[in-house]
Amino acid sequence: MRMNNIYNIKERLLHSLLAAIEFFNHCKDEDGIIAIICFIDDFENLLDIYECSNEVTLDIEHILPYMKALLSCMQNDDIIGMADTLEYDIYPLLKEIEEGCAEK
Repeated sequence: MRMNNIYNIKERLLHSLLAAIEFFNHCKDEDGIIAIICFIDDFENLLDIYECSNEVTLDIEHILPYMKALLSCMQNDDIIGMADTLEYDIYPLLKEIEEGCAEK
């Protein structure tokens, strides 16, 4: 049950992330912000599950600087910074983690 839940959250997480990138690339900034909020919510849920399960497959120390950069962009209303951080920093990192988990 727990693994299925983790899988569903990971899928939603990547979907929200890709949706945000797509919205920003098409100048749909409001939709992009909503997708970021969904992404952050799923990321928080995933962290909660990992904290309770002791099955850490996510290197928090590695992704945290990018999440902080995303927060800084959000606080400064920097849409381009948000889009770039999502597309060029966070997405490749999460994709790498996802592929690493699939190989195990």
